[in-house]
Amino acid sequence: MKNLFSYGLTPQRRHLLTQTYDRICRRTLRTSDLQLALLHFREAKLAGWIWECASSIAHVRRNQGVFWAWGLSVWATHLYYSHLDRRNIDVSLLPIDVFTTVRHLIEHREEWQLSDELSHVYPEGISKHELLATLDHMYSEKPEKGGESAFVQLNSRKGNLSEDMHLMKFLVAYCEPMALSIRGMPIDEIVNAVEEAFRSIGISNRPFTAADRQYVALHILISLHNVLLDVRMDVFKSLVHEEPPRHQAMLSVSAMDSTLGVDVGFYFRKQGSYLEQADLYSPDRFERFRCPLIQTDLDEKTFLLESDINIRCCLYNHPVEVRKHPTEDYHVIIALQRRDAEFRPTRSRLGAINY
Repeated sequence: MKNLFSYGLTPQRRHLLTQTYDRICRRTLRTSDLQLALLHFREAKLAGWIWECASSIAHVRRNQGVFWAWGLSVWATHLYYSHLDRRNIDVSLLPIDVFTTVRHLIEHREEWQLSDELSHVYPEGISKHELLATLDHMYSEKPEKGGESAFVQLNSRKGNLSEDMHLMKFLVAYCEPMALSIRGMPIDEIVNAVEEAFRSIGISNRPFTAADRQYVALHILISLHNVLLDVRMDVFKSLVHEEPPRHQAMLSVSAMDSTLGVDVGFYFRKQGSYLEQADLYSPDRFERFRCPLIQTDLDEKTFLLESDINIRCCLYNHPVEVRKHPTEDYHVIIALQRRDAEFRPTRSRLGAINY
């Protein structure tokens, strides 16, 4: 194991991290304690999910690591398809989710399927290896100021054959439903990173228990609640060729699925007071107002202590907090300032849930 000072851990930092670990075990953790620990881990140059989570907390504006890039790509993907000129598809700048979806499609198709589906582009046939090499030749990641890239750009229009451009235009249109339905990442990967961080700097060798993992996961959700994402206006203009929207991209704890998670959505002030979600572009008849970014296996009916459906559906309008369940031996998320909602709660927090 490295010397602690090689991680930049002073005795004071080690003491604070030891206290944080003890509070996890004793269930007395405040979300601010976890956030501070993540920042200390970041200062210790621990990489992976620790760095990404801490970056989202440390930077009020960009660049906020992979969560910023994912949120930006979700926004850009919906925006890209909602403004797509399908008679003359522009593939010079693509959200990375669109490019990744195209690449995954090719990787998971059989050779005979590709030959059949792309016969109108390559009548003489083309192998999977050649298709992937063509993509890598045509595109490179658009550099950002540190952190993850959220876009790819065409390297050169002159160096690409007409059939290659035809290929991209066809695949971008074909992959639309898939690119707009990318699932969120499992929170277990972040919990594992927090556990490993305490282990790697010698705070504890005891693995997290199942209850520890649930408890840490709840605090991770809270730490990302209402985090703003800085959407670059120059990128917006290059995608839609118009002035920026009046919407703010933001992360929020969500109970809109069967389990708790973190969504990215785009918000505006309704009547100058309450946050309201702006509609995301959807290729089907169903309205879409959010996109899952982080998923958990925490049942929302168990781990969100809120009986009123108006609040459950609009958690983004409320501060949220982890507290011990008043009658059970586990912790839950609660919505604070319940009566500041646009629609006043009709039941107590512990009221029967009948919906």
